[in-house]
Amino acid sequence: MNKLIMTGLYFLVSKFFQGASSGTSEDLTKLKLATVYLHAVKISRLLCMSLLGAGACLVLFIVGIILIHSIILFYAPWDVSVKIAITLISAIFYIFTAVGIAVYFFAEDKWMKMFNTEAMIKELTEHAK
Repeated sequence: MNKLIMTGLYFLVSKFFQGASSGTSEDLTKLKLATVYLHAVKISRLLCMSLLGAGACLVLFIVGIILIHSIILFYAPWDVSVKIAITLISAIFYIFTAVGIAVYFFAEDKWMKMFNTEAMIKELTEHAK
């Protein structure tokens, strides 16, 4: 699918960048397309982070904290100090887990690997030499 999209984009953009020699124009067009592709990957990563991270995950995280801690505080037959200790430990665990998951899933190197940008850049730089 990436090859098909890149070929189509190459054909369209090459018409805009026709220069004196076809080899230079072709290499320039491929580099411009690679730049556009990398920006598209970066923008899609940021869009996914904003929609998923700030939207659904945050709402579920807050609801989970409120429900679990209210059940512990109101219905557990424990001493007040035990309830507070368990609530604090759970809250710290939830916060570290949420931060760890966000850092893992939204890391830029994982997104670049997922969209195979390193192979594309390698192919373009080897071809340009």
